[in-house]
Amino acid sequence: MGKNAIAKDLVWNIHSLGNRRTDGLGVDIDSDTAAANSTAIGSGATASTYGTTAVGAYSLASNTGALAFGVHANAVGRNTVAFGSASYSGGLQSIALGSFTAAVADRSNAIGTLATSRGVDANAIGTSADASGARSIAFGAPATIGAFDKDALQNTTDNTAASGDDSIAIGTSTRATATGSMAIGAKASATVDDGVALGSQSIANRAAGQGGSSLSAVSVGSGGDGAATATRQIISVARGTQDTDAVNLSQLKGVTAALGGEAAIKADGSIAAPTYTLANGGTHRNVGGALNALDDNLTTANKNISKNATGIADIGKRVDATETDIAQNTSAIGALDTRVGTAETNIADLQNSLSGISEGTAGLVQQAAAGADVTVASTKGGTAVDFAGSDGARTLKGVANGTVNAASSEAVNGAQLHGTAESVAAALGGGATVNADGSIAAPTYTVDGKTMTDVGSAITSIDGSLTTLDGRVTRTETSIDQMQQDLSSGAVGLVRHDASTNSVTVARGIGGSVVDFTGAEGSRVLTGLANGKDDRDAVTIAQLRAVGLVDPEGRMVGALAYDDIELKRATLGGTNGTVLANVANGSISAGSMDAVNGSQLYALQQEFENRHNGLIDRLDVVEQTVANGTGGSGSNGGDGSQATGDNSTGLGQNANASGSGSAAIGQNSNASGNNSTAVGQGSSASGENAIALGQGATASAKDAVALGQNSVADRENSVSVGSVGNERQITNVADGTAPTDAVNVRQMNSALGSLRSDVEDYRRDSNAGTASAVAIANLPQAALPGESMVSVAGGTYAGQSAVAFGLSTATRNGKWVAKASGSTNTRGTVAVGAGVGYRW
Repeated sequence: MGKNAIAKDLVWNIHSLGNRRTDGLGVDIDSDTAAANSTAIGSGATASTYGTTAVGAYSLASNTGALAFGVHANAVGRNTVAFGSASYSGGLQSIALGSFTAAVADRSNAIGTLATSRGVDANAIGTSADASGARSIAFGAPATIGAFDKDALQNTTDNTAASGDDSIAIGTSTRATATGSMAIGAKASATVDDGVALGSQSIANRAAGQGGSSLSAVSVGSGGDGAATATRQIISVARGTQDTDAVNLSQLKGVTAALGGEAAIKADGSIAAPTYTLANGGTHRNVGGALNALDDNLTTANKNISKNATGIADIGKRVDATETDIAQNTSAIGALDTRVGTAETNIADLQNSLSGISEGTAGLVQQAAAGADVTVASTKGGTAVDFAGSDGARTLKGVANGTVNAASSEAVNGAQLHGTAESVAAALGGGATVNADGSIAAPTYTVDGKTMTDVGSAITSIDGSLTTLDGRVTRTETSIDQMQQDLSSGAVGLVRHDASTNSVTVARGIGGSVVDFTGAEGSRVLTGLANGKDDRDAVTIAQLRAVGLVDPEGRMVGALAYDDIELKRATLGGTNGTVLANVANGSISAGSMDAVNGSQLYALQQEFENRHNGLIDRLDVVEQTVANGTGGSGSNGGDGSQATGDNSTGLGQNANASGSGSAAIGQNSNASGNNSTAVGQGSSASGENAIALGQGATASAKDAVALGQNSVADRENSVSVGSVGNERQITNVADGTAPTDAVNVRQMNSALGSLRSDVEDYRRDSNAGTASAVAIANLPQAALPGESMVSVAGGTYAGQSAVAFGLSTATRNGKWVAKASGSTNTRGTVAVGAGVGYRW
């Protein structure tokens, strides 16, 4: 057909200079069919081998069965297809579809502008996609591409690439560069063998072997190793059932409940550490710290108990010696009391003799002048008890004012009396105190103006004072004899009457500041007194009642007065101390200022003895059970416990540690696997290196871990936090960072959110592609011989639309029909196609 065309038999040469070959068809200027059953259509098109087809200017189909369709399309491999401008299919049975595509290796496919498949059986789909590894798949487009021109496309380097053997790269600018690697998602990268990168910008760069893995990591994000972190959640994960299954949040919840101490999952998915508050060990944020603190407290308590026991024994010896000395002095004091009684009888007789004297100018009761103090036996010694110590006076402080009456039981507080040693120090008196190390500081007594620092010296001093007093009594007896003689002569008398003033004077002209009215029958009542008004006036019962110093019957109530107006100290009287009776139980605490009574101290002493004895009993049991340990080099403690494995430990009633290096802790616990650990009543660890932690927990497989009550771990290298039908959650899980790290809900939700977005994009792209296919399918074509047609068609599918353009022509004999078409859609993708048909 055309100038210089030659046609013979089934050979067609259409247009000028067409070159005829047997059974060949050449259409357009300079087209060349050099082999039988070949077709060349277009200027410079060449179909040089049997059964080849070249359609388009300068297209080339040079191998058997090759099809080149498009300007400069080259199909040089056997049974290959090159479809598109400058497309190239060089490998056996390879296919290149799109402008500037290249299918270089055998059975490789390159689809899309600038797509390249260089590996055997490789597939490159998308603009600039590159599949260079054997059996690799690259599906995607570059991240950025400028104007659609050859130079811009050739200079684009950020392309989707699958360069590793058996690798897969799907998505814009994804890269799978290692053997068996897979990268899915925009800018995803898998750079290690068998690595998997899922999701936009995910990076899989951790090789196999980390964390015991046999394959490389599956990554759904990027980061780590100092790089910026981009993470995703993996959501809607079913419960893991095998050793290497991923776990979900529902499986992770429950660890915090086992930890206690208000451990919980925070809103961001991390675990809030537990808080354990110990009475004498502070606050701890982990189990190890709390256990260490408890162990330290027990060690300290044992040391203090031992020290206090020694101190109490020493105090007991000193108290026994003191009681012996007091008993000896009691006899001496009794004898002296008899002599004093005799003297008192003589004094009473003398007072009876003086009752008829109208004027008192001599005797024991004297008054220096009218209105002066009256003294009785002013030369006698005093009976005050001084509590002063070597450091001066002591302060009794912090005690609230107590009610003063016969029924009152209030007294000073005793926060200092919080231990047995302090009660002993208080009993000794004399300022005895408890040192920081629990020993007793020596007391201090003031006897006859002298300071003593031990009970023996004080008693010796008292004995000397009694001897002195005995001498004074002897001298008093002599003076009484002399006074009786003076009274008989009427020359003496303390109470005298002045007739001129009608006044009575007592001991006028004699010193002294106290008048004592005590008689043979005891104290006397001084009646007929008016209420005192001046500072030196005597007061009446009415006045004393008004201030609460006597009761309604006139009895002294013994009110306790402060030593000074600042109320900082109150000193109790009594030669041998004062007993505070009927004292209610006071609060015993660190800040208490209540007084404590004897029953509280007794209870404290009993508690101490019981605990001390209990500790001794427990130590005896431990020593006995350790002595009864059998087999191996292990240690055991508890009735019936056994540690028969080498370096094993059994602790608890009937605990059994039979595995080498095993530990069984708790009643009926059993650790039979080598290097196994069973902690908790009835727990069992029979697998090698297994751990069972919790009441009834069982770890029967090698390297298995069972955590929590009745948990079962029966698969190797597994961690179980429950059993079938009794599952637990593991909560407060941090974001996983390593290949085999557990993931939390936040990570899963992030990953699934990204995946949903990608799937939605792919769905829209797919719908747009379907719309393009619908539009192309509806393009009409030339059907009549010699007819040509330009057509346009539209299509829509699932919300996406497309428009298609077509060009078709039929030969004049109607045997051959050639058709080319192109389309674009609402997702911005462009599709082109061409075909040729022969009918008969």
